[in-house]
Amino acid sequence: TFLGAQKRWLLHTREYLDALRNSIDFMPLHTLDETIAGYMEYRIHTFAMLALFSFVEYAYELQIPDDVFKNPSIMKLEQIGIEIQILYFKFIALRPRKLLTD
Repeated sequence: TFLGAQKRWLLHTREYLDALRNSIDFMPLHTLDETIAGYMEYRIHTFAMLALFSFVEYAYELQIPDDVFKNPSIMKLEQIGIEIQILYFKFIALRPRKLLTD
């Protein structure tokens, strides 16, 4: 619903801002797997894609029922989509810039 989209946008924007603040303290963990998992968890929120998804839903008046976003499959699809964007940005989009500075 329209109100649901507003609430989701507000929630995801708060998560984004909190994650930005918390990213200052991000430190490597005990193992590489834990470090990568922790990095991806905090990057999901600092990347602001969830806030963007909610904004697009709101702006286009999509009227998506709230329970759709609680479905585990939808939640996993959101996570996978964000992780792909993070990896693209981190390793592909920034590569030309790195090559220019080396």
